[in-house]
Amino acid sequence: MHTLSPLDSRAVLAAARTTGALVTVEEHRPRGGLGDAVAEAVGAHCPVPHRRVAVNGPVGTVVRGHREALEESGVSAAAIRAAATQVIEIGKTGKR
Repeated sequence: MHTLSPLDSRAVLAAARTTGALVTVEEHRPRGGLGDAVAEAVGAHCPVPHRRVAVNGPVGTVVRGHREALEESGVSAAAIRAAATQVIEIGKTGKR
């Protein structure tokens, strides 16, 4: 997503309807970010399984590269893959 405000609700809802599940990924804390905006948009109009990948845990104290800092804080290819696997399973079983 290019911006959160205004949120492209049409694109979000189209993705939800087309895929039946969503994973949001953001480079900052989850509260008040993309995951919340997407959850609000789809929750009212097209509820689907949704997982968020965002920065969690304590803020790092060692200066690193951007990718390393994200991976250390929980935003990684493995985390995104795990979230996608979860929403696919939820779609198959209906169990959240």
